Amino acid sequence: MLIFNRVSSDSVKVAARFGSYEVFRGLIHLPRDRTLSLMPHPPVGGRVATDCLLVKLPDDLYIESGGTAALNVQVPVDIGLYLGSSLVAVIPSRPKYALYGPSDLGDLCRYSCLELVESLEPCLKSVLGVSVSNIGKTTVRVSKVVVPTRGVGMYISPTWRPLITSVKLLVHSQTYAEVRTEPSSPPPVEEALKMVVPPVAVTYVMRYGL
Repeated sequence: MLIFNRVSSDSVKVAARFGSYEVFRGLIHLPRDRTLSLMPHPPVGGRVATDCLLVKLPDDLYIESGGTAALNVQVPVDIGLYLGSSLVAVIPSRPKYALYGPSDLGDLCRYSCLELVESLEPCLKSVLGVSVSNIGKTTVRVSKVVVPTRGVGMYISPTWRPLITSVKLLVHSQTYAEVRTEPSSPPPVEEALKMVVPPVAVTYVMRYGL
C-alpha cells in the first residue's frame, strides 16, 4: 500500500506500507493544483542501480540440441507515478537483489522467484513469456533468465491487469546465451490494450551460465 502525505504546499511524502511498518520512498514535487496518477511499470532497481531482472525458474528446464520451448513465469511489477504524461517516480514492489556472475565481474540484478512474487497483490505482478531456442550442440539446463528491463514494455488491460512484453532466449551453450526483448510482440490477449511503457529491442548476453 502506498501512502501520500503532503508536507508542504508543493511537496508530498511517499511511503510504502508492508504490514505494520512503513518504508519511506521519497518526496514528490506536487503543487496543490496538480494530481498524480498511478500506472504499472516494468521492474526497476529502486535505490540500487540495476539494468536487469534475474528470474529464477520454478523448475529447471532441459532442452536438447535444436529444441525449443515456451514458458510463462510470474515477475514483479512496480508502480509508476505520473504527473500528467510525465513519469516522476517509480515505486518498487518489495525489491530483492542477486548477483549474476562472479563477485568482481558479475552484474547486480533485481531478483525474482516464485516465492517472492506469489505474495504480491495481483496489480503488482504479471506473466513474462519466455521462448527458448537451443542452437548449441548439446542438451542444456536452464534454471534462470536474466532480462534487460530497459527493453521490456508494459501494457494494461481494460480491467487494469498489468501485462509485460515477452523475451526470447537464444542458447549457444550451457555458459553462453542471448536474451532479447521483443518489441513487436505485445502480450497475446484478446482484450484491447493500453501501452504504458513502450518496448524497445535490447539484447543481454548471459555469459556466466544458465
